[in-house]
Amino acid sequence: MPKSLRYLLILGLLLSVSSAYANDHGDRLVTVSLKDAIGAHEGVVISMTGGPDILLERQSDTLFQGYVSSQFLERTFIVKRVPGKVPEVGYRGQGIPLRAVAPSAGPHWIFPIAWQDRLPQAQEGTVTGTVVEHLIENSPYVPGPRKIRVWLPPSYGEDSERVYPVVYMLDGQNVYNPALSFGGVDWCCDEVANKLAQDEDIEAIYVGVDNGCGRRLHEYTFCKGTIPGSQDQTPKGGGAAEHLKFLLESVDPFVRANYRTNGEKATLVGSSLGGLFGLWTALTHPDAFAAIGVISPSVWWADKAIVDVPLADHEERPRLWMDIGTKEGENSVHNLWSAYCQVKDLGWQEGDDFRCAVIPNGTHHESAWAFRLAAILRFTLAGRR
Repeated sequence: MPKSLRYLLILGLLLSVSSAYANDHGDRLVTVSLKDAIGAHEGVVISMTGGPDILLERQSDTLFQGYVSSQFLERTFIVKRVPGKVPEVGYRGQGIPLRAVAPSAGPHWIFPIAWQDRLPQAQEGTVTGTVVEHLIENSPYVPGPRKIRVWLPPSYGEDSERVYPVVYMLDGQNVYNPALSFGGVDWCCDEVANKLAQDEDIEAIYVGVDNGCGRRLHEYTFCKGTIPGSQDQTPKGGGAAEHLKFLLESVDPFVRANYRTNGEKATLVGSSLGGLFGLWTALTHPDAFAAIGVISPSVWWADKAIVDVPLADHEERPRLWMDIGTKEGENSVHNLWSAYCQVKDLGWQEGDDFRCAVIPNGTHHESAWAFRLAAILRFTLAGRR
């Protein structure tokens, strides 16, 4: 199935689900959406740690739903197929770690790729356009080499004199190819960028900067904190300052030296914890980027510590996009309002250089971010084509 069609199907599925997050007893709705259908005699269970197996109700051959009792909300679980209780696996056959059921409101979506006894077939390349991979080595700010994925605009090989703005996309594994992306759904950045180039002459060099996998939380958070609902409450995180240096002092010079850029400061785009990283950067280092796309930021991190972060005293500010979906949890819109107030304190005024959007029915998922990526890129790249 073409990636664009699969994306539309998943998007339609997301938007069609009921907005009821909990039943009369306050139990949490868990939704499992399968990439491939299972047989009519098979089912899906949530296997709780230290609790019962919960058989989900079949909505279709690929969609299963059920409620997790509030007494187990702080437990972890594995998604399994029955009979046989075969656990889910990732694209390369690796087991999926235990999933925490966060106690906050909102449905808990899971997108299994395959099952342990049905290892997935290697996916064909689904990238639109030209993507060149590089390893950034010997950076003092991240351990080991880090991969970046450079998408070149359609005219890059045709007009040797033309120069381009640069857009850095956090979570680079999720940007272009579903075979690499978390949950098997990517941002469709390649398709979106290609369409913007063809239809509106908005061209840029897009650089997907891979996250550090197990280091992702550390790299995208500016202070230590814990994940609500996790059994491990050891404070983690706090590496955002180093990661910003990695982007500005290791990645950016490499890209400038190897590609025809326009010499202006780059745009930064990130979602979730990556959105929190972008928001922190805008508030504390407003001169670092020409524009920042802050998508579904994890404002909740460390008891909303971002609300109290010391603001930078700097006249230069990036063009700033902020957004949140209404289906990202009961406090998501309120949290974004807290961040909005911080932004206003630094002098941004909604209009030419600042946009804050609340997305009706928007979910916290790659498909939702892909759905609004074109609008984000139009805004952040305005005047820099």
